[in-house]
Amino acid sequence: MKKALVIGCPGSGKSTFSSRLGKESDIPVIHLDSFYWKPGWISCSNQEFDEILRDLLLQETYIMDGNYSRTIDFRISFADTVYFFDFSRYLCLYRVIKRRILNHGKTREYMGKDCLESIDYKFIKSVWNFRKMAMANYSFKKQLIESPKTM
Repeated sequence: MKKALVIGCPGSGKSTFSSRLGKESDIPVIHLDSFYWKPGWISCSNQEFDEILRDLLLQETYIMDGNYSRTIDFRISFADTVYFFDFSRYLCLYRVIKRRILNHGKTREYMGKDCLESIDYKFIKSVWNFRKMAMANYSFKKQLIESPKTM
């Protein structure tokens, strides 16, 4: 494993798993949230994120944590290993609510600077509908099924 992606529902444990795997394998971990979010939950533009992503993908080794479905096909083309976390929506929802409570007024370690932990209806809805939305995306599903990469 030289270039791994860790994708899945918010609250599925992507960041925790990525960090542990990075420590055990001595491979640098890239948390995409820390590149996408500017202070105060301001997202970078698609163009800016794509430029950042291109540079990150050219690294020799990495474990990349994050969904960002718009770029999933591009990122999979660079990866030799993909971890797709497909856990119960109830478990993921429980975890994001717990995370929100435990990190109240704080910015998580893997998040963009000054992005205080928050949760809203849109985010809860995205957790609840994640599997349906992810698997409905034909190209995403096709990559998971047909790719010769380790999955």
